[in-house]
Amino acid sequence: MILQRCVGLSFSRRVEALCSLDSLDIEFCIDASGVLSLLQVRPICTQTQWINNTDQHVEENIDYVVSFLSERMAEWPNLVGKRTILGVMPDWNPAEMIGITPRRLASSLYRELITRDVWRHARGQMGYRQMPPEELMVFMAGRPYIDVRVSLNSFLPQGLDRITESALVNAWLERLDSQPQLHDKVEFEVAQTALDFCFDNHLDERYPGLLTQARREEFRSALRLLTLRCLLPDRHSTLQWAFESITELRNRQSIRPLVAHNFLRQERKPIPQMILLSEECRQLGTLPFSILARHAFIAEALLRTAVKRGALSATRLTAFRKSVKTISSQMSHDILDVCRNDMDKDVFLQRYGHLRPSSYDILSPRYMERKGLFSESAAISITEHAAQDFFFTAEERNAVETLLREAGLEAISTDRLLEYARTSIAGRELAKFVFTRNLSDILELLAAWGDRLGFEREELSHLDIRDVMEWTTHALLRNAHDYFQELVAEGRELFDLGRSIKLGYLIRSPRDVFVVPQHRSAPNFVGHDKAEAPVTRLYADSPCTQDIHGHVVCVENADPGFDWVFTRGIAGLVTLFGGVNSHMAIRCAEYGLPAAIGVGERLFEIVANAQRCLLNADACVLQAL
Repeated sequence: MILQRCVGLSFSRRVEALCSLDSLDIEFCIDASGVLSLLQVRPICTQTQWINNTDQHVEENIDYVVSFLSERMAEWPNLVGKRTILGVMPDWNPAEMIGITPRRLASSLYRELITRDVWRHARGQMGYRQMPPEELMVFMAGRPYIDVRVSLNSFLPQGLDRITESALVNAWLERLDSQPQLHDKVEFEVAQTALDFCFDNHLDERYPGLLTQARREEFRSALRLLTLRCLLPDRHSTLQWAFESITELRNRQSIRPLVAHNFLRQERKPIPQMILLSEECRQLGTLPFSILARHAFIAEALLRTAVKRGALSATRLTAFRKSVKTISSQMSHDILDVCRNDMDKDVFLQRYGHLRPSSYDILSPRYMERKGLFSESAAISITEHAAQDFFFTAEERNAVETLLREAGLEAISTDRLLEYARTSIAGRELAKFVFTRNLSDILELLAAWGDRLGFEREELSHLDIRDVMEWTTHALLRNAHDYFQELVAEGRELFDLGRSIKLGYLIRSPRDVFVVPQHRSAPNFVGHDKAEAPVTRLYADSPCTQDIHGHVVCVENADPGFDWVFTRGIAGLVTLFGGVNSHMAIRCAEYGLPAAIGVGERLFEIVANAQRCLLNADACVLQAL
């Protein structure tokens, strides 16, 4: 793999020398025997539109990126794993949540609320390894990446010795290196994070001979204990604690209004309130959300492997997913009530007005400000979605009980398994809905503070949230506007640099900085049936009045703020980023809507730019027509 990347770099430099030009679009491939073939080469026609001095900026900074990678990819104190891999989609997938080139405000908020330390505290509480104070997300030229070695260390169950931990993490890293298309499926196809029903089969198939029998049993025993702790009903369980915390946050939110446009007329201090909302969000919002999300992954692993073992059919698993009623489906129902005049519009907006496509982006308008949310097209397109009850048949119950006994999980009943899956999946969606209310209010408070200093939202989007919050404890010995204006300029320069440098979605070596591979992606098909329909591409600021009824909608990354599309009678959904357990995957499964989640850059661009497409979720087919 490293040799191939070296050959690719050398070849690219030869082509540049032959063409006497370094602004080239070069496509080549290397076959299994190492033979390199040039497919095409052409000048980059948009070069004249590049930001001034782009070449100079890239040349000056690329060595710093390589130096950073060389240091980061070496052995690391208090972590097992000889090296690391950086990716935009593994684990907390920043590509889906904040994009591959986010502005500084969005990335700093994501770091503050989740990836700095909340993520590891959640896993430690659930029985995974107690992690050292390592951050999960790192930045290169303004682009966020997940440190996969850190992530994989956090998926180790407590109780393993150092040798076993090292063997597992190194093997997991090698598998991802050799199969980069699994970058958004690490929890299911690379690491084993719970004792599911295919533990032995997967360990033998993916990592033959990796562990001695004694270490294998040690690993199994540790995962069994962790899995039982998660599934057993207990008022002291992390699942119960997470629900109680989210309920507490929701109760607090219910007695305070959303931050409105008339905030500037009120005699309140924005920054202290931002700090309070941030800490409240961390303790009662993103921490329980992180726990609920991990429970949902465990539930999904158990259900998926039940299908692999033949205890449950794929069709029946789809039926179960449709039976899960989430807060998002309730929102669709409430929009219909507003359109029918059965619910007051202001009541709806008080409940859902904080949602915004791209939740961390201050430039994205909230539902409260979006026009056309209750348009005539919505009233026509929305259909009632009644979740159907789901129960195991007698045959399914016997088969699942057999699997539970085989895994040593016989203390868990089949009814409890279904209840656990339904509760964790719905709970995760509720928690995300609740904590984003605090996030949205923080953004509006920041906008109010910025307005007082004479900053537009676009300028504020380039600030680091910590720089603003620390203003309350660090006396500035100069004019505040001038001070923050310099930080805005610095953030904008970093943002422009991030857009200028092309980096891959998965970085396995410092050499990947020079040659960016077109990584294969394995789309996650969810829902059922098929759609052959017109294609519409949406962005965070796309108007709700846009006619998408009967269309396959394409969005790069979609969070709860995009849920309005489900009120428009769309035919299907395609996303560039996202995993099988992402928000949009759950929503489409709930509706039985055909969807292709996380299809990768090349296929996404082909389909998004087409007039029509075929999306067949049952046959796992997506193609432009």
